[in-house]
Amino acid sequence: MSLNEAADVSKFGGKAANLAILFQNKILVPEGMVVAVTGFDSQGGLLTSCREHIQEWLKAQPKGTKYAVRSSALNEDGQDQSWAGQFDTYLDVPAGSVVAKV
Repeated sequence: MSLNEAADVSKFGGKAANLAILFQNKILVPEGMVVAVTGFDSQGGLLTSCREHIQEWLKAQPKGTKYAVRSSALNEDGQDQSWAGQFDTYLDVPAGSVVAKV
């Protein structure tokens, strides 16, 4: 996925899109990964290919890194609605637990 794709609100939601735009404009943001809704099956389970991609990305990160895993929605905090506080956030997640939290 390119940064231009990540900046597409319809695919990744507003928060991810805004982070991609900040990154494109050379504003320092923490490195991260976004899992699109297409990374899940119809029951909400993480697809095997997505799980493997996350695990490969994690292997390339410095050992001992802790992660924040945040669930969201494509239309979160839109003009007509706010979903603040409705989704889960996990902080200080070790690499071995990231996939389970996703």
